[in-house]
Amino acid sequence: MKNKSLTQLKCRVEARAILKEFLVESPDEIDLEVIAWHSCRLHLEFGGLDSAEGRLIARPPSGGIIRINDKLSSRRTRFTIAHEIGHFRIHGAQMCSDSSQDLATWGGNSIEVEANYFAAELLMPEFLFSKEVNGIRPSWGKVKSISDKYNTSRYATAIQMIEYTNEPCALVCSTCGIIHWVKVSSSFRELGFFIGSGNPLNEYTGAYEIFSKKSDELSIPSKTMASAWLSDRNFNDNQFVLEDSIRYEDDVLSIIYVEDDIL
Repeated sequence: MKNKSLTQLKCRVEARAILKEFLVESPDEIDLEVIAWHSCRLHLEFGGLDSAEGRLIARPPSGGIIRINDKLSSRRTRFTIAHEIGHFRIHGAQMCSDSSQDLATWGGNSIEVEANYFAAELLMPEFLFSKEVNGIRPSWGKVKSISDKYNTSRYATAIQMIEYTNEPCALVCSTCGIIHWVKVSSSFRELGFFIGSGNPLNEYTGAYEIFSKKSDELSIPSKTMASAWLSDRNFNDNQFVLEDSIRYEDDVLSIIYVEDDIL
């Protein structure tokens, strides 16, 4: 079985190597069309896709075509292109067709997860991105401002924020009222906090309110009882985490931040 963390690191290192090759020093210098052609001999074409968001037809090392659904937003287009470059560079893929679900898969060791981590690093590399998030309390407001700067989706930006922040926090994706997956920051993990995937949402969380259609998102990060999210220890009713939850397509995404009073 592949080591998940080592596999993801390999994908990120490969993306950084490309950016170094192109002497990238700021987000606006990440030209995916130039990268696709000069690093992989991949030509971009748009349209002709109905059920897929992106398709790669290529043969290393001679290159080929990345075809992109022309109905995508500019941010999804960029991530899809980066994802297909990842398939070519990491997997030597000859042909693959990627759906919206493939591009939103972040758990496990599949080639889609690997291509997503490659794409996130290609668009939001550590040497630029860590400066945006370190020392800043994570929130969807902060995610939005960064995603506007990097022209990336809130989803991918939030993943990258959890990856590189030095704050104790977690990103939780819930589907149909069940915690589908959890990504935690290194400091969250080191402090021993835990949120269990596969568990039903606690009714006292903002995520549950959104799931039950009482609201689309929290207006601001709100205090939630720590025991409603953190399942690894006993908390009293006066101990809280900060929760910032939004609806994202069919899911609810929650940023959970551990405040100083329960560290």
